[in-house]
Amino acid sequence: MKPSEMTYNELKAALLAHYRLQPLVIAERFKFQKRNQKEGESVADYIMALRQLSVSCEFGQYLSDALRDRFVSGLNAVESMQRKLLSQKDLTFNQACETVSSMELASSNTLEIADGKKGIVVNVKLDGKCMDMQLDTGAAVSLMSELSYREFLSHLPLSKTSMQLITYSGERILLLGSVDVPVQYERQNVTLPLVIVKGERPALLGRNWLEKILLDWPNIFNVEKAEVASDPAVKAVLRRHTEFFSDKPSTIKDFKATIQVRPDATPIFQKARPVPYALRETVDKELDRLEKAGIVSKIERSDWAAPIVVVPKSDMSIRICGDYKVTINQNLEEETYPLPNTEDLFAKLAGGTLFSKLDLAHAYQQLKLDQNSEKYLTINTHRGLYKYHRLSYGVASAPSIFQAVMDQILQGLDFLDDILVTASTKEEHIRKLDEVLTRLERYGLRVKLSKCQFMQSSVEYLGHRIDKEGLHPTDEKKQPWSWTAACDMAFEEAKQLLLGSTVLVHYDGNRPLKLECDASPYGVGVVISHIMDNGEECPIVFASRTLTETEKKYAQIEQEALSIIYGPDLAKSVQEKQQEQKRQHDQGKRVLRSFVEEEPVRVRNFRGGQEKWLSATVIERKGPIVQDALEKQSSDEEEN
Repeated sequence: MKPSEMTYNELKAALLAHYRLQPLVIAERFKFQKRNQKEGESVADYIMALRQLSVSCEFGQYLSDALRDRFVSGLNAVESMQRKLLSQKDLTFNQACETVSSMELASSNTLEIADGKKGIVVNVKLDGKCMDMQLDTGAAVSLMSELSYREFLSHLPLSKTSMQLITYSGERILLLGSVDVPVQYERQNVTLPLVIVKGERPALLGRNWLEKILLDWPNIFNVEKAEVASDPAVKAVLRRHTEFFSDKPSTIKDFKATIQVRPDATPIFQKARPVPYALRETVDKELDRLEKAGIVSKIERSDWAAPIVVVPKSDMSIRICGDYKVTINQNLEEETYPLPNTEDLFAKLAGGTLFSKLDLAHAYQQLKLDQNSEKYLTINTHRGLYKYHRLSYGVASAPSIFQAVMDQILQGLDFLDDILVTASTKEEHIRKLDEVLTRLERYGLRVKLSKCQFMQSSVEYLGHRIDKEGLHPTDEKKQPWSWTAACDMAFEEAKQLLLGSTVLVHYDGNRPLKLECDASPYGVGVVISHIMDNGEECPIVFASRTLTETEKKYAQIEQEALSIIYGPDLAKSVQEKQQEQKRQHDQGKRVLRSFVEEEPVRVRNFRGGQEKWLSATVIERKGPIVQDALEKQSSDEEEN
């Protein structure tokens, strides 16, 4: 068939078939068969790598067997692990993965204890007294040191015991006897034997107690895996709020989200988009999780439907978002609830020396939708239609809706994305942290403990690194300066000044402010700084903007006046009462003083709205200053 006789789709298919490189099956299988588990690679990552390599191998119905064989053969594991796999009859790939993953976790816990690390700690009550016991699945019995027994349980009589205990290294442990002690764990109450040993040893919770007490394993592993607090006071706070860190699905109490749609909105139904084969299993698992948690449910039909977008996360999981920009976002009523201003949030961190950051787990998915709004957030997947019962990611109004709810829950505490707690002293910090956790737990919220940080001297927050000194650019944002041949001496000096001012200090209402503003034929620039105790000027805000086409036609004195207007307007959000204002050129004096002869009308109009600035001190400054760089940068951006 001639190209002129073919349709567009036929031409497209022919070209794709001609130019697309088809992978050679033998080469793909060779790479698959050579893939072994790398040094330091987790079992989960190894499994994912094998699945991705198998996509182009065309194993067909033998895929599961091929994956199993390569997985067992390529494991970088101890001999006992492979021997256990090879001894199992009719071993499947899934069984092999589960067996090795369990053994990997047990091995990790054993190594922690052998290396002297604290390991996993379980809080129990012994005869009504709180006690931290180290979980040891390698210990046949539970034991306590003589010193702890004398301090907490001396009123319980000791009984003689004939058992013998040997340590991990083969040393014999001297025993005093055993005691029957009432044990309480959560809602379970049972009397169990406890062995008392000589010397100083941590209290161990062994296998004999595990046979009688059902531990909350998911929550224990969640808390211990993300153990980021070493301070005993912080640990005590976290233990009081164990439920707050649970992995169990949660719903915010007393609040619901409502999606406001324009009355004239017409339903939009979009077909599902194909999911890459390498991601399909992960997407299926996430859909199963959402459905099991009651966040979504399968439906047969809907007038509204949005395709999904799969967003990879830093912890190797994914987030499923509806691509609502092609459906409901076009028809939403404008949300009027304001989001917090990041500058205001940073200003309120002044005086903080320690920082704790809380990360809400699946934040939006904890907020229930009202029934009338559920239809608007339907998603169309490769498995069919799903209706959301919770607020979904991708909805344009979701940030404002969630912010309104969180503001009512936290009642004045600063919040955006993550919750940041700070204070000037350790005692105040612990009190505020406990208050925040209590308030969030009261409304049923959950956080992801693995992403939380407690009592840190420095944290990353809203794209900045924060410490007691102020705001710093993160390493990702420290990009090298690039200059062209057109850069002059003023630009070079301005670069050095900016490089020397990588810290934006916190705003302090008790310190004087200095406002520097300047103008060029291309733009205006402003720097607002604090005057420190030693007389040093430390910047709070850098800002600049390009001039409009109309403003470029202003006279120089009018452009200078415009910079004076731009500076104070920006400074209003920092403080209404500025104390000093700096200018570079002598035109500043002429603009600010009412005795200027033949004052231009536009300058007089500008000055009319800035009467409170006429008492400001005007300082001449010779040579280039920071604003030159800001203005010239605006010019360069415009030319590019």
